[in-house]
Amino acid sequence: MTVAEIRTLLARAFVADPLMVWVFPDEHDRQQALAAWLGLMVERYVEAGEVDVVREERLAAVALWRRPSTTLAGPADLLPTADGLLRALLGADRAAEVAAGFAAVRAGTPEDDVPHCYLHFLAVDPDARRRGLGARLLAGVLDRSRAAGVPLRLDTTNPGNLPFYESHGLRVRSEARLGPTGPVMWGLQSTGTTTGAAAS
Repeated sequence: MTVAEIRTLLARAFVADPLMVWVFPDEHDRQQALAAWLGLMVERYVEAGEVDVVREERLAAVALWRRPSTTLAGPADLLPTADGLLRALLGADRAAEVAAGFAAVRAGTPEDDVPHCYLHFLAVDPDARRRGLGARLLAGVLDRSRAAGVPLRLDTTNPGNLPFYESHGLRVRSEARLGPTGPVMWGLQSTGTTTGAAAS
């Protein structure tokens, strides 16, 4: 599994996601932009986070997640930065609008100090969907977050994802719009975790 394979899968899987359509409205170049922008996060997860995959003839599904103790921030002097790349791809004004949308979501999300695992991406290649691969990866992440005694959190802007996550025991904990033109983002959290266990 390589960074290039993962970022390619993410670009294919998220090309029609409401968040990505809002950030990159140009349908013609969206997949290329997604591969570049999301690739920065993939590099951080491969280096310091958790990367679970299902491989068939090629990479078919991936989950990128982190434990409570994981820090994904790399050295400040490495280029490109996520913000810098977004400005290069979108222009300064549009990048500022996107950043303001994310800030609006953060302002509308409940703050607490509860340690938790965070599922940043769960993606299945479009050619491998409807075979339970995403459910298999999600179950593995949930098992490990429960074993650590902490909830699992994630965010989605795709309303079609809510029944899937709810069927796996996650519940909506927040709902906020990414600014006046952006989609709604739902924050979800798993239920039924064991409290008091040490997080690893």
